[in-house]
Amino acid sequence: MKHAGIGYGAWGRCDVELIEKTGRAEIVAISDEDENNLQSARERHPHVRLYSDWREMLSREQNVIESISVSTRDHMHAPVVMAALQMGKHVYCQKPLSRMIGESRLLTEAARQAGVVTQMGIQIHSHEAYRTAVATIQSGMIGRVREVHVWSRESSVHEAMRQTHDVETIPDGLHWDNWLGAACERPFKSVYLYTWNGWLDFGNGLLGNVGCHLFDPIVSALGLAAPRTISAEVPKDWAMISTGEKQMWPAWEQVRWDFDPTAYTVDESIAVTWYDGGRLPPEALHNGRELPLAGSIWVGEDGTMLLPHIGMPVLLPEEKFGEAELPVQQAGDHYQEYVDSCLGEGQTSCGFDYSGPLTETVLLGMLAVRYSPNVIEWDGATCQVKNHMSANDYLMPHYREGWGLDSLNVSGAVNE
Repeated sequence: MKHAGIGYGAWGRCDVELIEKTGRAEIVAISDEDENNLQSARERHPHVRLYSDWREMLSREQNVIESISVSTRDHMHAPVVMAALQMGKHVYCQKPLSRMIGESRLLTEAARQAGVVTQMGIQIHSHEAYRTAVATIQSGMIGRVREVHVWSRESSVHEAMRQTHDVETIPDGLHWDNWLGAACERPFKSVYLYTWNGWLDFGNGLLGNVGCHLFDPIVSALGLAAPRTISAEVPKDWAMISTGEKQMWPAWEQVRWDFDPTAYTVDESIAVTWYDGGRLPPEALHNGRELPLAGSIWVGEDGTMLLPHIGMPVLLPEEKFGEAELPVQQAGDHYQEYVDSCLGEGQTSCGFDYSGPLTETVLLGMLAVRYSPNVIEWDGATCQVKNHMSANDYLMPHYREGWGLDSLNVSGAVNE
């Protein structure tokens, strides 16, 4: 299978090399906006064709490549993936599937219509720890689940983002216009390059960055559908600015989702609460036990499960579950699974039919952050907010001309 990588930074390089490592994929083309990354690609893959614009690469390589991996900033996932799907290519896309909710819904539908293989890059989904956690919950070891608390000790905001930055000279080799892509035009500032996920125009903050990892076992184990309501607490001095280049996600967030009950939850409803930026679940839930950097606590009728990110689940209280044997599951290979599926052998476990709705659920938390302290009532069937109609304006982004979902038509010609 002939494969092309879009994005060759840290995760882009990892995705390309692990797909190649399967032994069943040949890397034939790579694109990146930074010539330094392309030079690294040239050294590691001397026979690969290199491009600084992914649109040009897809146009020129459309009759060669069969598969692409997308490892760009969040705001470029949807335009790139949609172009590839329209060309009938298999797609491996890093999490989250998109920057905004409506994009995930469109990509899920487009992938289904295209009939291609898809996989979202939540590699921990295939790890034995998360697989074991899912099996533990579904085996009923802690009874039906009442609530789940999930956290990361990190923050969306880095100190460098708070500082005033003068306009800087674009570094040699960086194609800044291509880096911005679908985002609105703005002067170059080096802080964007390493903190992009904390800016509203480029990423989804900490929740959007790691939420798909941490919510994956929750959605998978409990069989959750779309949430009914979502609400958020944020710092009182944080005000979402709708325009301009100073948009940042808040330094901390506490978000709650309420879902309809399932076979693995108590009858009334199931609540999932997210904490970041220094906020943590109530101490009573873990009895003062030191919590890892990130993870989740599942409160069941008969006990509690602590799931570190990344580590095997622990059942609490220990005096009750000390002798219990977990249903340990064998690890899989997320990339091998994708490549094998592209070649007609098996199916992916995180195709867009699964990872699209998962991404929607996580991004609904970011929508609630925008509308804090209001409660968002969500209609998953229609992909609409029911009670705050203005919130529906934030389901799709405003793409810069030439960079939207139709920036490359199905014949492969770049739309000027």
